[in-house]
Amino acid sequence: VDRWFLYMDVRCRERVLMERRTNKDIWRGLWELLLVETCGKLSAEEAESVASDQLRQKLGLEGVKFHHVSQCVHKLTHRTIHASFVRAELCDVPAELPENTGMFKGSEVKKLPVSRLIDRYLRGL
Repeated sequence: VDRWFLYMDVRCRERVLMERRTNKDIWRGLWELLLVETCGKLSAEEAESVASDQLRQKLGLEGVKFHHVSQCVHKLTHRTIHASFVRAELCDVPAELPENTGMFKGSEVKKLPVSRLIDRYLRGL
């Protein structure tokens, strides 16, 4: 089974926006970058557009410009995850964040429980 994930690496003043997973699955309780699952592979331009739309919906932020960072394939025993990562730098920390999200300093992010996929991405930067 193939799944397509678009991760949004949103940063502001050396802080990273992270979201705690609440779904009842193997990654419940782990922290990750903002995530949207797509129906298939997106071009870099499509990924940037989808990410901007998601940030507007989740945080009410308009006009945030993302740039495509990387793609990887993460194989699990029962599925293959095709992950794309886009990144944006905000000028100001959002006044309000949704439940189960937070802005963390790099040293704090290193202490959060994250999936192997997110750990590999964060270490690669």
